[in-house]
Amino acid sequence: MLFKTIDELKKATGFLYAQNNIENITTDLELAEEDLRGVVGDEIIDAALAHYDSENYESQNPVPADPPADPPVDPPNYEIWTKLVKYIQLPVAYFAIHSFYQNTDVSHEDTGRKVKIDAEREKLPWEWMLEKDEKAILKKAHRTTDRLINFLEQNIDAFPEWAGSDARKEIRCQFIASATEFHTVYPIDYSRRFFLTISPFIREAERKYIKPVLGEDVFDVMKTAMGTLPDPDAEPPVTAYADTDGLLPLIRVPLALYAMSIAVTRLSLEVLPEGVFQNLVSERLTQNAKVPATAQDRFEISKSLQTRANDELRFLQEKIRKIAAASSETEFIAADLTQGLLETNKFARM
Repeated sequence: MLFKTIDELKKATGFLYAQNNIENITTDLELAEEDLRGVVGDEIIDAALAHYDSENYESQNPVPADPPADPPVDPPNYEIWTKLVKYIQLPVAYFAIHSFYQNTDVSHEDTGRKVKIDAEREKLPWEWMLEKDEKAILKKAHRTTDRLINFLEQNIDAFPEWAGSDARKEIRCQFIASATEFHTVYPIDYSRRFFLTISPFIREAERKYIKPVLGEDVFDVMKTAMGTLPDPDAEPPVTAYADTDGLLPLIRVPLALYAMSIAVTRLSLEVLPEGVFQNLVSERLTQNAKVPATAQDRFEISKSLQTRANDELRFLQEKIRKIAAASSETEFIAADLTQGLLETNKFARM
């Protein structure tokens, strides 16, 4: 775990009472760390933990990890690894505190749950005050997660554990390979954290909806080209796909919509970036109580997104038909949609 004392946790957040006991929040810290592993991968978290537990963490006189080499090599950059630990600690702390406070508004005793306050000097907060505070903490948790991912990308040469992680490798060969690309199709506040969270849904949508339209050969050629790109934000080289030039923009729009359709039904609304489903949240949250979105609400939004995705997918299908017709030796003849219909009949034979 990346925290040893309550003072360390208070220093990271700035508002946690030092009178709290670190043991009381340990479970929340461990769960928050596990959730972050799902976003950035085990490799980088384990490497940061190893540095945190070493003599070189925040040390003014770092100890070389190995005996001097011959010829000598540059020593590890312990300063940047210490900075990485700080970047990881922040989202872990905020997510843990958000969870911790939800169980500390009341005390749990043998005779049931109680509320204890000094009636002369303290007052219970209004429900809307608690909602506002929880929302602010959660927003910081999301922003610090995005900040961590941005730090890893900017210093990727210093962190081979991140560069070679399974999470990052899988994203590089997606048809939408960055939060920026996704945001241009469907606004997600450029959230890298959210993009990493829904990346499995993007790959699922590719398999279910995009691959059958492209065909296995074209799909594999494009995937191979994208998997060799050094920069996930770069466009794949046009020469890598020859006849499939121009397909990528037509792929990304329905793909993003399909991925969001899946995300609506499988993710908590708290995971979604602020503003993505603002209308739904505002309708379901009141000052008196928090009412979660119903299964019907989620189904309706998911169905709407899927309908829009199906409409956008038709443009890709049309492009594929034109490419197939242009490369075919035989003349491409469109399907006769009026088959079985005669102007002289008042009925249709199906």
